[in-house]
Amino acid sequence: MFAVFICHPVGIASLFEVLHTEGMKLLNRALLLSLLLWCCVAQGTPGLGFDKQALINQAMNWVALEADVNKDQIIIKATDRRLRIPTCPSLFDIAFSVPTSQESIRVECPDTGWSVFIGVKLIKYSKVLTFNRDMLVGDKITLANVQLIEIPDRISGAISNKAAAEGMTLKRDVEAGDLVLQSLVDRTITVFMVNKDILSGEKITIDDVNLVEKSIKKIGNQHQFPLRLLSTATASGDLLAGTILSKKDLNIETLLVMSTKTIQRGQIVSSANIKVQPFYGKVPNDALIQPPNNIIMQARRTIRAGQVVRASDLQEGTLVTKGDSILLVISKGALEISTPMVAKENGKIGQQITLINPESGEQVKGVIIGPGKASGL
Repeated sequence: MFAVFICHPVGIASLFEVLHTEGMKLLNRALLLSLLLWCCVAQGTPGLGFDKQALINQAMNWVALEADVNKDQIIIKATDRRLRIPTCPSLFDIAFSVPTSQESIRVECPDTGWSVFIGVKLIKYSKVLTFNRDMLVGDKITLANVQLIEIPDRISGAISNKAAAEGMTLKRDVEAGDLVLQSLVDRTITVFMVNKDILSGEKITIDDVNLVEKSIKKIGNQHQFPLRLLSTATASGDLLAGTILSKKDLNIETLLVMSTKTIQRGQIVSSANIKVQPFYGKVPNDALIQPPNNIIMQARRTIRAGQVVRASDLQEGTLVTKGDSILLVISKGALEISTPMVAKENGKIGQQITLINPESGEQVKGVIIGPGKASGL
């Protein structure tokens, strides 16, 4: 098999001396390959005999048809001067040497029985992105400053999808015509860098931070949050200038029910000792965001002043304790009769308990409707 490739001299060394970016070097390598194809295939190879050139032309046409490629993507490796092609009165018979491979062909003259194996190279075209203008390190790629081209080569790390390249940040300067390579770009996100020292508990404002771009590979999810979050945040600890803020550095304002004074165990919770106030810090799962409505609640345990009031801190309040004097109200139309009674058991709002008349000893049932008050059945 012959695989010698002969062409006019091309100044390869001098060509690469003027290249100064990685993307341009790779692109020019692809363009150089196209130039070689043109000089050696499209125009024919000087010095070849008529029979050899006829064989190359026929082989090229056959491979183009069989492989479904353009002729400028085919190199027939039959240019070695040692390869002598005898005159064949009819067209050559051509077939791939191996049915599963397109790397060589068997050429035979059906009139004389002469045959030879010849190497074949198929050039695959690739679509790649190039920059259409000069850009500086730190610039973001937009759809307007890249374009898609085809080259007769596969370039490792070349980006071919505009959507994938959009929004990426340049890691170095590039020039128009450079390939868009993975090594030249990085996916970044905007993060917030503190521009002054901030003490724990102090408010963090938008003026206290600078917006900077950082590689997404080096930044975790904790550093990704909307800028508006800072409008209601305080520092969870001391922060030095230059710190990249994360969510754990922030105590976010949340309106919660908080105690305004110490509430003892068993004490009724009301507007006298609780209030909705801004809270900064980790919010308990069962924190109350509004006071209990229409239900009298009491503390299960002592709640310190300034503490977040949680659902687990409260229980439905006992309005009546066994032995308490309460007023039994019996209504009949517009007529309402109130009788002093004594509770024989504890009772909560809406609960039915037994009452006794201290004068007659008569026992009746009543429903607790408020502190020290029950309605008759």
